[in-house]
Amino acid sequence: AAGAAGGEGVAVVKKKKPKPPPRPKTPPRPKTDAEKFAALMEAEEWEKAAHFAATSPSQELRTRETVVAFQAAKATDGGKPPVLRYFGALLALKGGLTHDEGVALATPMVAQGQLPLLQRWIGEGRLRPSEQLADVLCDAERGGPAAALPMYREAGVDEKATLCLVETGDLEALREESRKEDPASKPDWLALLGRLCAARGARRARPLLDALYALPPPPTPPDDPTDALEVASYNIELAHAPPPMPPLEAIVGTLLDHGGLPLATE
Repeated sequence: AAGAAGGEGVAVVKKKKPKPPPRPKTPPRPKTDAEKFAALMEAEEWEKAAHFAATSPSQELRTRETVVAFQAAKATDGGKPPVLRYFGALLALKGGLTHDEGVALATPMVAQGQLPLLQRWIGEGRLRPSEQLADVLCDAERGGPAAALPMYREAGVDEKATLCLVETGDLEALREESRKEDPASKPDWLALLGRLCAARGARRARPLLDALYALPPPPTPPDDPTDALEVASYNIELAHAPPPMPPLEAIVGTLLDHGGLPLATE
């Protein structure tokens, strides 16, 4: 009996090892503004993307690349183009647009004939004047050179400022500019016409040609070259008179040299 009892033995119960406590989960990395913006663009949430890009606290999205992204985006529902939504959000800000944003906004607006609205925004400080913005404004068929002129002067780009005066046909301003270097100097109309045609194209020369055609004839020489009073009066009148219109053949030749056949034919 004792042997039987000893043969049964005693069961040994193994203790289970305690499970280690769960590791704390690593919090997800916060998304950057660029990642949030990319997600909104991918989801075609144009209004939200425009507002976010314009008002993001870090301002890292106010770049040329953001403008290009909105320009490339297309509204699938036929609504307002995404780029216009973005510019609308920017114009609502107090600080105005950056240089790149202003140039990007002005380019399509000039093409659509909205120069007066651009000029109003410039006057309100929403767009920053610059040589590049003036280049865009100058392309406007009506009023472009006049709008660009003060910007060129402010930027110290004298050559482009002079071309604006030439394109608008402001002969008196060109005479004043010529007298700044030499009081006795007079502008060379034909040379200015050639410079304008080379830089802007012959089609932009009509205002200058109209102004040249309207020039008064040169003073008439005195009948009596021995009359000192008449000669003196003629010389004074001649000194103050604008240079006469160049010969018509020279004007036509200059226009033809720069592809201005229609204008030359007229």
